Amino acid sequence: MKRITIFILITLVVVSMNSQAAEWKPLSGIYAVTAENYLDPAEGEPDNTHYRLQLDGAAAEDLFHALPSPVSMDECTGTKQKISGDMKCLYYEAESRYECAFSINLQENRIEYGVAC
Repeated sequence: MKRITIFILITLVVVSMNSQAAEWKPLSGIYAVTAENYLDPAEGEPDNTHYRLQLDGAAAEDLFHALPSPVSMDECTGTKQKISGDMKCLYYEAESRYECAFSINLQENRIEYGVAC
């Protein structure tokens, strides 16, 4: 009986550690399904090739800090940015606000830029 109790306690500790390591959280932001050139699509260009995301709040803050890149200045907004490939996160210091933008190219299954400057 004592061994079963110890086994159950160890199992509960391990399960609880795994659930904390992969904590799922709600997202805040907006999205759109668009053409590749969403600002000025060519005639006949499919309008559903990219899933664009703009995250804000805690989701954007967590992604900003998780990106493995140095902080630099964004030329469009004059605020702090971190970029990894085509994924970009901004930190608006005066407002203490984070924002991230990227798109998923649905045809090629890869991350691309999210919004134009």
